Amino acid sequence: MLKRIFVLLTVLSVFVSFINISPAYSEEAAEEESSQNTSSEVLLDEDETTFEDAYADYIGLFEEYNKAHEEYVLKRAQYLKFLTLKSRQEAFDATFVMLEKRDEVVISYLKVLRFKLKEGRGITDEKKNDLNFRLEEEIEWYENHKANLSTTGSLEDLVSDSRLASNRQRSISPLAYETMALLAQGKVLQFGERTDEIYKTTKDKLEMIRNDEREEYSVSSTKFQVLDRWIFEADGKIVRSDGKQEDAEAIISNNIKKGINVISGYNTVISKLNESQLYLKETVLFIEEIIKQIKIKD
Repeated sequence: MLKRIFVLLTVLSVFVSFINISPAYSEEAAEEESSQNTSSEVLLDEDETTFEDAYADYIGLFEEYNKAHEEYVLKRAQYLKFLTLKSRQEAFDATFVMLEKRDEVVISYLKVLRFKLKEGRGITDEKKNDLNFRLEEEIEWYENHKANLSTTGSLEDLVSDSRLASNRQRSISPLAYETMALLAQGKVLQFGERTDEIYKTTKDKLEMIRNDEREEYSVSSTKFQVLDRWIFEADGKIVRSDGKQEDAEAIISNNIKKGINVISGYNTVISKLNESQLYLKETVLFIEEIIKQIKIKD
């Protein structure tokens, strides 16, 4: 599961640039090392920490966990081989440190998502608040789980605690993909709002020119036929873009948020949003050409 967390954060770090996000890795590949991953606490004041700071902290904590996991594997093997009281105690100590580091990495991972969400654009306050609440809920659970590890008295109890945390981790993947999907959606929505505003301004300007009777501002009917066709095609691109965004919203709400086909759903959302963005870019090209033609006298 922690390997999957690392994969998710890798996708998230690539995502920081713009919407052209690569599809997520398969869940099967992520599961191969699901038992490996976790680490320590964010040292910076959260009010001053940025996404980049939180992500750098996570990478450091992840490396600490890997070292603890290697030690755990070694001590576990020695205990299973020798079955002495000393090897059992060493296995207990190594397991305790590994589980503590694992909880710390999961906590750090959730904080990275929270910081990225804080910097996200185009997401409604309602959606942000909902995601923040759920992320905080998971952070609190793992902080309590980490604190309770110190009350564990036997190796068997540690194994039980480990399974408890592993089961809880299954809810994190849908939450992470939902967060990343909404971040991607927000960027496209914001791009769409700007494009729509430019489109409406250009269309209104075209009507002003059409109604202007001054000879120096006159435009031939032949040119207006071309410009009107471009306006019509630009409008069609916006409608298609909106449709793709609606498709993406439906998948986020009906699949990803509910934990149904999460990874394939996320990949489909990214595909839909890329298509939506492409339509918006084509709209901008039409608008640029319309403005260019308006400036050219007949």
